[in-house]
Amino acid sequence: MDTTTMLGTNALLSSAAALVMFVALRTRKTYAGFGFWTAGVACLALGAALLIPGVLPQAWIVRVVRNAFLLGGLHLLLRGMLLFRGCRVSYRWDALLAIVFLLVFGYYSVDPAQLDARIVIYCVFAAFLSLATAILTIRYRPAYFGSNDILLAVWLMVFCVLSFVRIAHQLSGPDVTTAFEALKGFGSLYAMAQILTVQLLTLTLISMNSQRIEYEHARSESRLRESEDEMRSIGDNLPDGFVYQFEIRNGAPAFTHISAGVEKLLGLKPDHLMQDPQPLFSVIAPSSTTATIATLDEHATAEYSGVRRYGRTDGAQVWLHVRSAPMHRERGKPVWVGVAVDVTRLKETEAELERHRNYLEEMVEARTAALSEAKQAAEAANVAKGYFLANMSPEIRTPMNAILGFSHLMRRDAVSAQEINRLDKIEAAAKHLLAVINDILDLSKIEAEKVQLEVRDFALDDVLGHVATLISDGASAKGLTIRMEVDTVPPRLRGDLTRLRQALLNYAGNALKFTQRGSITLRARQVETEESRCLIRFEVEDTGIGIAPEVIPQLFQPFQQADASTTREFGGTGLGLAITRRQAQMMGGDAGVDSIPDKGCCFWFTAWLAHGAPP
Repeated sequence: MDTTTMLGTNALLSSAAALVMFVALRTRKTYAGFGFWTAGVACLALGAALLIPGVLPQAWIVRVVRNAFLLGGLHLLLRGMLLFRGCRVSYRWDALLAIVFLLVFGYYSVDPAQLDARIVIYCVFAAFLSLATAILTIRYRPAYFGSNDILLAVWLMVFCVLSFVRIAHQLSGPDVTTAFEALKGFGSLYAMAQILTVQLLTLTLISMNSQRIEYEHARSESRLRESEDEMRSIGDNLPDGFVYQFEIRNGAPAFTHISAGVEKLLGLKPDHLMQDPQPLFSVIAPSSTTATIATLDEHATAEYSGVRRYGRTDGAQVWLHVRSAPMHRERGKPVWVGVAVDVTRLKETEAELERHRNYLEEMVEARTAALSEAKQAAEAANVAKGYFLANMSPEIRTPMNAILGFSHLMRRDAVSAQEINRLDKIEAAAKHLLAVINDILDLSKIEAEKVQLEVRDFALDDVLGHVATLISDGASAKGLTIRMEVDTVPPRLRGDLTRLRQALLNYAGNALKFTQRGSITLRARQVETEESRCLIRFEVEDTGIGIAPEVIPQLFQPFQQADASTTREFGGTGLGLAITRRQAQMMGGDAGVDSIPDKGCCFWFTAWLAHGAPP
């Protein structure tokens, strides 16, 4: 065979091998590295095509590119084997190898007469790459792979040996001046070895990829069988339930698997149900039959979860929580997989809890009704007490006024200092008792709803001035300053003047009682306004002892004081603040206090007052 025919045949066979590799890459499952193999075979084919005489001129760049393609193909095969075996090697070594080859081979390619040097360089690189690929193939060969790896490694070693023999043959003395003349004698044999190398590489690499596919497929099947066995074992060992799988055959359900737990729960054997599932569906309670039929629709796509009642073969009732979901196989027919768990005890507990809940509700309703009756009776008694005290107001106040009157007359006629002292004590005690009686009677009237507001026009300045006058003597005795502040309040208002004075005087009296030094401020300001009325906030601020925060919530309750001990320093009934709040609420407002201990208090109340007529 002449040189041109041999080189053309090499190029055609190498191209066919590259095409086979490309088709396998595009149509089959491949692993990491197969793409490098395909590119490597393609480079070998392209390098072989460039060897055909007359394809390209005999230039320096042609010689470098042609041999670079041939060695690049072998190098890509090595890189692909690294990836295929799972080895990680930096691409810097690829770059270093390429640079060394291009520098050395390019230098000796400048002079066409340096053929021996070029052949030696090419064969050394080819031998190195072949030997490295062979060692990698054998060194990292998995134990489960067949003879393809060994065949590939053996042939690459043979090709490595042939490369060194080719060097020896070239240096032994044949007088050739061109690469084509070198392809005679042993050079022709070496070229045939290259052709065979490409074909063997193609076959063995594809076989290695296919073998790996078959191995992983077999391993996946083995794992799947193990997983199925494990799942069946788990299902068979469920303490209170069973797992199942069924499909629709000819319009009827058929179990493909059901675990042994069904026999424990329902008394039905799994083997019998696999042959005929009707005994299982026949023990479903009528109330659960509709839900069961809905899940057996061949076109169902939604998951099902519900509690069903079954009848055992021994007549007992069993509640099962059933969950199932359709899974579509490749052929398109759904397969249902699910689990059934015994919840009989839970249902019995729920029923017991429901009975207990109903019993508790009945008890609560009975207790509520009893408490409501007791509350109504207490409220009725309280109202009756209030009516009684309100109606008895003149009978209670009249004797006290008589005592005060006669004690005053007796004091005027008294001669000795001892008599005057005794009568003064009687009069003071009577006034204190009358004040307590008045507070109790006022609160009773409010609770009995017998208090009516007496509405009239007044000037706000007169109200504050009147209160300030009443406490001025006591304030002077203690060295206290009295201030009045009025902010954006209409000059004339219309409301219950008596109640306003009583509330302010109550606050001012407390401020005078609990303040030893500093000042007392009477304040009024407008908070909100409407077309015919406005909301006024009245405040009495002092610099007294203040009130602890935990005591404030109970201050405005009847008979409650900041200091409830029997040895408290300050007197009082504890009714004044409660009356003030009730009066403020009667006037559409409310009452409260802001206080800082040891710094003072600010008692306030609000009231809706109409705009008064001009004087």
